[in-house]
Amino acid sequence: MTPGPPISVDPEAVVRNWWAITGVHNYEPRHLSQAVVFLDATQGRYPWAEVIDTPVPLADLARVLVPTRPGILRSSVTPHVC
Repeated sequence: MTPGPPISVDPEAVVRNWWAITGVHNYEPRHLSQAVVFLDATQGRYPWAEVIDTPVPLADLARVLVPTRPGILRSSVTPHVC
């Protein structure tokens, strides 16, 4: 439901762990399509597998909030069980 309830965030943890909290709002399906095309077109040019972690199920969301591997710039979450 939107809007959801407020959440607590420890600002010190955000700073010390170099977390970035980004809200995404009102993207359109074409944006996802463009992103997939970009990733496909640049897979040989950029080391995506080295900087984006393997998706985790939504139930394990808390796990991706803690860095698991050095060099990982982005975590990913899937609504499905991996």
